[in-house]
Amino acid sequence: MIQSFVSMGVTTIVWYAAGYSLSFSGDVGGVIGSLDHAFLRGIDVTTLYASAVIPLFVFITYQMRFAIITPALITGAFANRVRFGTYLFFLVAWLILVYFPMAHIIWGGGILGTVSLGLWADASVNSAGVNGLFLGNPGFFVKELLAVAFTSVYAFGISYGMLWLINKITPVKVTRQEEENGLDDALHGEAAYEMI
Repeated sequence: MIQSFVSMGVTTIVWYAAGYSLSFSGDVGGVIGSLDHAFLRGIDVTTLYASAVIPLFVFITYQMRFAIITPALITGAFANRVRFGTYLFFLVAWLILVYFPMAHIIWGGGILGTVSLGLWADASVNSAGVNGLFLGNPGFFVKELLAVAFTSVYAFGISYGMLWLINKITPVKVTRQEEENGLDDALHGEAAYEMI
């Protein structure tokens, strides 16, 4: 529970410091954004989102919601079975190395949007000027599927590599003995349910 709660605070800080900028401003090689808007530099309460009528701060906060939810889902998979310091290190590294680049790369519609583009693209209305599978161009559909495959392999590979490296530096998982004795005592030095 505390890992999810702390994740909200840490992710919020990282998001406003660099996450929004790395996800949605500039472009470095088509892989990640720039730091043009790090710490929300150049953005104030009167700045509007694109040509819309909503303030940019509303869009930034809305997108932050997804940056908070995604690592919280990962946290649920190991539910207090990793050391707290290790978790915090993994959280920040995962946001920077996986979430922010993926948000930048797939913002144009995500995986479903990418595959859909490959299926239903119409050269008469899209800026790429190509048709999709259903309009006679299977090559474009294959290209979009390869983009989805690359994104999936990248996210898995970086996540696995980070956990492997972190585990070499500091143990990720608690020991069997710590788990049997109780995680409250092992991780926090306290007993949550003392029985008389």
